[in-house]
Parts: sequence; structure tokens; C-alpha cells
Amino acid sequence: MKQDRLARCIGNVNPENIEEAERHRKQSRTVWLKWGSLAACLCLAIAGALYFGVPRITPGPGVINPPDSSNPATHHGDIALYVPKNELPEINAQDGDVQMDMIGLVVYKGRIYTQAESFYGERAVIAEGLLGERIGTTKDSINEWSSQDDYATEFASSIGVGDVYTVKGYSPDFRICVRTDSFDEFGNPAVFCGFYENLNGIYLRTGQDIFGERLRLLENWTRVEYQSHESWNFAQGKFNDLDGVSEQEIEAFLKALNAGVFENTYETKPDIYDKSEVDPKANPEADPDADMKAAEEAAARSQSRAHLYFHMKDGTIVELQLMEGGYVGYQHLGWYFVKMPGVAFDQVFNACR
Repeated sequence: MKQDRLARCIGNVNPENIEEAERHRKQSRTVWLKWGSLAACLCLAIAGALYFGVPRITPGPGVINPPDSSNPATHHGDIALYVPKNELPEINAQDGDVQMDMIGLVVYKGRIYTQAESFYGERAVIAEGLLGERIGTTKDSINEWSSQDDYATEFASSIGVGDVYTVKGYSPDFRICVRTDSFDEFGNPAVFCGFYENLNGIYLRTGQDIFGERLRLLENWTRVEYQSHESWNFAQGKFNDLDGVSEQEIEAFLKALNAGVFENTYETKPDIYDKSEVDPKANPEADPDADMKAAEEAAARSQSRAHLYFHMKDGTIVELQLMEGGYVGYQHLGWYFVKMPGVAFDQVFNACR
């Protein structure tokens, strides 16, 4: 579960991407390893880290004194969640323990855009068809020695050099694309594209702010499938159709999602990621039934979470996390979830179990 916990700590990373990046880092540093199967956009396993500030609630327009941020009820009305801007931590160079995996990022107009969907192989054609205006070229300038000033440089990045484009159908304030001509693992010419999204330094009130205004999920989805948490966590790729749920029920789910209120679960439900997380196999000698308990823990964890994939009209895919109790999150938003208990959630969540 190490990859799972690390992904939660840095916010916008899929655990299998961390594992894949680490494997590539240990191999020879050829061109395709930097831009190959991780498509120039996935996590870079290097020293140093972005600090994803502790999420907090900030008063909305006209609100002078924000109420207690630990109370979910305070998320209603004019109160909005504020997702802090990503910051570079003050790192003591003599502290050898301060190391994390840095995610792919691009700086554009003072905003930090972080890794989202990647396109390579046959799927690169989808991203190329969505390229809008070319707006610049990334600079391969962010590394373990970077300072805050380095992050203030337009098109600074941790992913190497590539052409930056707007994405048709999406605001550049939310999503941009980096395209790179490179080579695959066999030395053949290949195109790699990656979406980068600005999901920090923003206010969130309801699901409409992400799933409606930015992703336009309700009007543009075409089909949906799911993956169990066990399959997701161990990169098994076992995708299934959402059987037993009608199109009308999915539409009801998305409408309820747009209307639901965002919660900062770091404050309101800090154990949301840690249910059944303890691994008794860590001390098998102390517990002779450790293997059996570990299997039970894994089963409970898999049942309490699911991953939903909406295939969009433009060929992109939107991944949602579903947590037991009515919590729905955009995969790249970390601790921020919409709370939407009720029939609409239960019908979809139960079909994933």
C-alpha cells in the first residue's frame, strides 16, 4: 500500500505511475525513458518535492469571519473551500530524509498545472485532435535545486521540453496540453501528449465548479465503466461495464454530483483514505493469522472504494473516486470530495461492488 499512501500525500498522482516512474528511473536514462511509456507527463522520481499545502476553508465573497472549518455544515452558503497554491518547501540540504517523488508540472501565467491524463501510442491521436492554439514551449528547469524564483518563470516545468497548446473545448485556465516528438522503447518515432490541469489556488463550492464548468461531464459523457480499488491499486487493469444502472440513473448521479457540496475531507473525514489500511503482515510473527487478516483487510478496502471512468465525446476519460458514505472526488483533486449520499450515489456505488 506504499504507493497508495504516497499518492495521497502529494495529491494528484496515481500510485501505479509512481511505481512505473521509479522503475524507469533505475534503468538507463535514454530519451524514450523520459518521454516513453509515461508520456513525458507522469511522476518524475527525483529529489525534492512540491509542497501541497494543507487544504483549508476560506471565506467566500462578503464573508468576514469564516465559521469552524471542522464542521461540514460551514461549507454551505457563501463559504467556499480554497485549494491552496502549490509551494516549494524550505528544504534543508543536509537533511537526507527529505525526499519525495515530484509530479509532472508546468507553470503558465503564474499558475502551476499538474499531471492529469496522458496520451501515447494510438491514443496520442485523440490529444492531437484536441490541440488548439500553440502558446509556448516548456523549459526543463525544475529539479531538486529549484527555488521559488524558478517556479515564477513562464513555462518552467519538470517534464523536459515540449510544445504547449490550449485544449479545444476547455478553458486554458483549467487545462493545457504538452506535445512532444520523441521515440518509443523500440526507437521508433512517436508522439506523446499530456494534459496538465490547474487544480490549486482555486475556490470550490459545489461539484458544478469542477464536474460542470471545467469538465462538462453531464453533457459530454458517452459511456461509463468501473474498476475495483484492488485492481486500481495494483495496476491490474480489470475494467467492467456498469451493469444494472440505466442511462437515466447515471444522469441522475451526475446531476446530484454537480449539486453536491465540496468537503475538505482532510478536516471533516481524515480517515477517508485509511479505512482498513493497517497491514498486519508488517509483523507476521506477532500474529499467526496475519495472512488471513491481510486478505480480509484488502477485501474491505476494495469494497469501500471504487473508481469510475467516464468516456467523453472528445475521446478523453474522466476518472472519479467513489468512497463509501457518499463521497465522490475527481481523481486529481486529492482530499477534496463532493458529499452526495442518497439513492443516486447508492445505485452507482453498489453496481461497482
